[in-house]
Amino acid sequence: MASLAEIQALFWRAIVHPTGVARFLAEADPETVARFEEVFVSTSAFAAVDRVDVYADSYYWRLHGVLETQFPTVAWLLGAVAFRNLTTDYVLARPSTAPDIGRFGAGFVPYLETHDVGQAAPHVVAIARVEWTIVEVLDARDEPPLEPTALAELPVDAWPTLRLVPARTTRLLASPWSYPAIARLCREGGAVADAPLEAGRCHTLVWRQEHAVRHRSVSAPEAAALTAALSGRPFADQCAAASEVDGSLGPAQVVGWLRGWLDACLFTAAASGEHEPE
Repeated sequence: MASLAEIQALFWRAIVHPTGVARFLAEADPETVARFEEVFVSTSAFAAVDRVDVYADSYYWRLHGVLETQFPTVAWLLGAVAFRNLTTDYVLARPSTAPDIGRFGAGFVPYLETHDVGQAAPHVVAIARVEWTIVEVLDARDEPPLEPTALAELPVDAWPTLRLVPARTTRLLASPWSYPAIARLCREGGAVADAPLEAGRCHTLVWRQEHAVRHRSVSAPEAAALTAALSGRPFADQCAAASEVDGSLGPAQVVGWLRGWLDACLFTAAASGEHEPE
């Protein structure tokens, strides 16, 4: 009689076979077939192959559902059939191995980059990258945010060297396509044909605040300043980065953005001068 571990291993091999349980048995060696017939019982109403196929179908549909939940805008852009075919390819190429099913999509973006779908539609890859970032931000560890009042009494001469520490839940992504605009159309039930897919230069800020993941478009000057801030560069560099994009902008504008960043809990600590942020 097979051990429990042997039964589990056989069951796993059968349900993840890419072309179904019947084909798995057709391609298996006689010992595997005999073991399958010994372990999985047929009845007059329900053959063993059909019985195990129920679990095989559930396996694929469960993983498809996870990807559809994590990449809703990608699913909308591709359509139900194309997305199902893509996720099936992904499941076959990269079977689930982690105990946390929520991590199954971790390799989806790299896979999509090399898949025919991603090669033909780079905007879909860009959208998928933002949607996986949203998943990561949702799962990131909580940290106490830097309160806006923390900078209220900072001396004027200390501002140029002010550096900030970003929260683990803060991400800024550059892309030729506007994720917020496309995702909004998806949520509102719009037509894919109306999606703004003209390539440009867009930035999407993703962050978590009050247990909810949020995202918004960021202008090029603010993105330049925020990139500098997220990199740990001092306030003077943040101002210079914004000014390089738009020469009419000065420190006052960056201070205004900074207030918004702190209100959104994008940073966790600050320091000025030679001191490292804590």
